[in-house]
Amino acid sequence: MKKQLMVITVILLIGISGWLLYDNKSAEKTNGNTKGSTKGVQPGFEESSNTISFGLLDENDKVVNNGSILEPKENKLEYTFSLSNFIEMERDYALIVLDNFKQIPFTVQGKQYNVYPFNAKANKTVEFKTSISVKKNTSEIDYLVIKKPNYFTEKLDIPKMHSLQEILPLRFQVKNNSQKQKTATFTPEEMFNEGTNDTIFISKQKEELTILPTERSGEDIYISVGNINEEKENYNIIALSNWKQVGVSIVSWTHFS
Repeated sequence: MKKQLMVITVILLIGISGWLLYDNKSAEKTNGNTKGSTKGVQPGFEESSNTISFGLLDENDKVVNNGSILEPKENKLEYTFSLSNFIEMERDYALIVLDNFKQIPFTVQGKQYNVYPFNAKANKTVEFKTSISVKKNTSEIDYLVIKKPNYFTEKLDIPKMHSLQEILPLRFQVKNNSQKQKTATFTPEEMFNEGTNDTIFISKQKEELTILPTERSGEDIYISVGNINEEKENYNIIALSNWKQVGVSIVSWTHFS
């Protein structure tokens, strides 16, 4: 049986996570993929600074602030995606787009993709034009950047697993006249006030958080979600198989507070 990678991502609904680090003044606009930009938007984010900076640019090459409200034109969102790979190595990336937390196709340089893979050379900036068709009820659009999309591990290798779990998000509200989309809610099977409190953890046991690098398809696992803040947080859970969204059956889950 062909193996498939299942990635479960939790998206925090309160607050905006991710970086928007890009210097539109230092970049030269081109119609290609690789550019010679040498500085990021914050001090220290420049060539050989061991940083990754990314974001959206509007039609005037100005940075679109992460978390801002996007206004569709003729039901489309058209922006330039930019990523500065200011590290000393070449790296593969992949881009996916979510509409109200559901994966949708999008257009890059005039061609449609569900998952757009791209490569960034060491200390180079990659740019490409994107176009997204939105619906009347679209209230949020998310751009998710996956580092090393083909870099998997089947063994308990903590450094590699740490790299795999890092997904770089950009989240935007979309201006429309419809009501905000409601998401499904679940009641945790159990709530714990003691023990390890990770933001998200996938384990075989609900009482003990033991790292689970792999699991067979169809087996039950526990998703533990922790909140160390004083205020209530809302989360959305999506599941990806080979970077394409799939359904997930929530039988029970645990919550650490």
